[in-house]
Amino acid sequence: MQELERVAQYQAALAFARQQVSALLKDGRTVLPAHTCGGKWVADPNPASCGYLAGMLWHFAQSTGDTQWRADAERCAQALSEQFNTVRPGALGLNLLLSHLPWYELTGDKQVRRILHDA
Repeated sequence: MQELERVAQYQAALAFARQQVSALLKDGRTVLPAHTCGGKWVADPNPASCGYLAGMLWHFAQSTGDTQWRADAERCAQALSEQFNTVRPGALGLNLLLSHLPWYELTGDKQVRRILHDA
């Protein structure tokens, strides 16, 4: 496969992912989805598995420069951090890294750093 073809496929996959996540955010969910099953988003009451969405939002924000993606990423990451103290220690480590490390790298926010440290 040629390099240009791989890049085009990658860009098409990201565009599709952005479209799917955008539709998800517009449907008014109050619980963060953890994964998809049969092409449908599945909400998981266990917040330890919900950092992937925030991670995708941060990737979209960084790759497009769109401030709405950043606002959505912050909102989802904040919802995840609110659950931090209700989950056994260590359970959120990877998900907080996905949802909070880009936030901290972008802003240097000390409270976000503390959440990362405590995870």
